[in-house]
Amino acid sequence: MKQRLQKSWPLISVFVITLAVIPSAIRAQSLTDDQSKQYSQVKQQEMAKLSVPKNLIARTVSSSRIDLGWEYPAQKLKPLGFIIYRRKEADNQWYKATVTDSQARSYSDRDLEPRTKYHYRVHAYTRESTFGTPESVTAITLRGYPDFFTFTDFVQYRNAETKSAML
Repeated sequence: MKQRLQKSWPLISVFVITLAVIPSAIRAQSLTDDQSKQYSQVKQQEMAKLSVPKNLIARTVSSSRIDLGWEYPAQKLKPLGFIIYRRKEADNQWYKATVTDSQARSYSDRDLEPRTKYHYRVHAYTRESTFGTPESVTAITLRGYPDFFTFTDFVQYRNAETKSAML
């Protein structure tokens, strides 16, 4: 038994010395709270610059549909997907319209109200965070016509509308 302890004694002493030295090394390498906050802010700013969807466009398609398109530069940091936010002109609150996968570069927003102005933002998201800009694009849905209109009704409606605009 004594022989085993004598043989393992160097290992035990290394283990004890390691326990005494490692905490002081960790303390020496740790950042202060202010340094940690600064590092975090710089890292977030760098990642946000790299990971923002660019050239967002909105195109009105009909009285109930707006199509969006954007670019996302090829980078090492790839998003898991994109979050599309929408708000009506009268609202101050942004709502999540949808979440797409990382391959998406377009989205068709459907079932919208006719003659309504909508604002859109697109943010990329990763496991750690969501990245986007406060910039938004705007589109207005077209005027809606009742579904029961025939072509003749439509022409008469448009003619009446044109005449009233001329008066």
